[in-house]
Amino acid sequence: VARVTHASGIELEALDDAARREVELRVQLVNALLNGLVIMREATPIEPLASASPQELGPLLREAIEALLRPR
Repeated sequence: VARVTHASGIELEALDDAARREVELRVQLVNALLNGLVIMREATPIEPLASASPQELGPLLREAIEALLRPR
């Protein structure tokens, strides 16, 4: 959680308990997204995700991660 929040410019120490919990949940959702991506590309290859290039996935992942970490 700390690595993702630091990279995103989120200061956990400055947040109250409810806001910190929400940020932690959002970071865990990012982790779930990335773990699911690995599974769908490697363990049980599902097309077109399995053969998508980094150039195809990068912008889409960035958009999804930014949406998950964007403050309300």
